[in-house]
Amino acid sequence: MSDKDLIIELLGIAEVTEGGTVDFTDRAKEIIEELAKKYRETPIYKQAKKETPEWVSTATAAEIYIQMCDRIVNAPTTAHMLIAPKILLPILWEKIQEEKEKQTAAGQEIDTGTAEGGLQSAT
Repeated sequence: MSDKDLIIELLGIAEVTEGGTVDFTDRAKEIIEELAKKYRETPIYKQAKKETPEWVSTATAAEIYIQMCDRIVNAPTTAHMLIAPKILLPILWEKIQEEKEKQTAAGQEIDTGTAEGGLQSAT
């Protein structure tokens, strides 16, 4: 599949909820990872990374995805529409990975806390 076909598929399977969260299916994550690895090596991404706005550092994966969709839909030219995913998909993949790590760490803390609470209450 071409990059364009993969992006179209991604836009069709990643679901934005009313609360502003995004449900990234396993297939959506596969597409994001594949394209992110490819786009991370492009000159346009490398240049944009140097000029990344501050809001990106605190943005969630959902916010990055919604921003990418907005830039695609409201692009003034076809070139802008094609460049948006090349800049934002690598950032989106990083955010997905960060959020996964945080969830894993939080899950471990919860499990540990529950186990400790169980031991304390048993003694």
